[in-house]
Order: sequence, then C-alpha cells, then structure tokens
Amino acid sequence: MQTRFPPDARDGDTVQIEATVTQCEVQLRPRRMLKVTVDDGTGTCVLTFFSFYPSQQKTMAVGTQLRIRGEIKGGFWGRQMMHPAFKVAGGELPQALTPVYPTAAGLPQPYLRRAIASAMQQDAAMLSLGALQKLGYGEYAAPHCAAQPHAAAALASAVARLV
Repeated sequence: MQTRFPPDARDGDTVQIEATVTQCEVQLRPRRMLKVTVDDGTGTCVLTFFSFYPSQQKTMAVGTQLRIRGEIKGGFWGRQMMHPAFKVAGGELPQALTPVYPTAAGLPQPYLRRAIASAMQQDAAMLSLGALQKLGYGEYAAPHCAAQPHAAAALASAVARLV
C-alpha cells in the first residue's frame, strides 16, 4: 500500500500517505481553522480543517505519525488537503483488505462481517474439497482451493446450496 506522495499525483487525486506532523496551529483569520503541516519524507502537505474539536488538535501534536487519506490540491503554498480522513499510525499496514459487503439501511458492516465469518466457519466444518468432487465440481475448484484451503469450504457451500 502506498504511504508516500506518488510522484505522478495530480490535483484532485485521492492519495494515502503516512507522515509526521511538523506544525499544528489554530488560525483565527479569516475564520477559525486548524492548519496542520505534515512531512512524509518526499515533501510537505498542509491539512486544513474548518470545523474541528480540541481532541483532534491534541491528536495531531507535533511529532505524531499519522496516516492520512484525502484529495490532494496544489496551491500557491504547495500541496493541500481539506478535511482529510486521518488516524494515528500504529504498527504495520494490514496485509489484506477488509471486505465491504452490500448492505441495506441500518445493517452495519461489522455485523455482516461477523455473520459471514461464522457461516464460513460452519460450512468449513461440514464440507471439503471431497464434497466438491462428489458434486462434480472438483476439477474447477482444485487449483483455487489448493492455494486457499478456506476457499474450498466456501465454494462447496455455495455449490451445495445451488444443487
């Protein structure tokens, strides 16, 4: 996952960086705003927050390492991001992406993730690659399932429901 400014980033591109806060101040003119300057080793960027809480200001103290994601804009004073998403960087970046499932209103993603993980565990206990072969799907699933053993159970479950 990219954590520095890509050299080919243009105005309007959404980028994710990991950077250290070098300056954090509240400016009162023309209106109250939080200006945070960060440096990722390849350059600096100014983060601007028009509405913010004191806790956010404390989180972005000088020297803090942040992961920031937002739309980059070039300006007279260099790169800027307006209201980017950020969090304190801690530990390594995840090796896998978190799945986001289509949902209905009021059904949160964490609930869906738990329900799907539970269903996959139950199916894995009941079915295997052998079950796929008995259904006649073994030749299609074998290469994929050999690389990812948990996929055999999920695929077998899906096939069993269709048959």
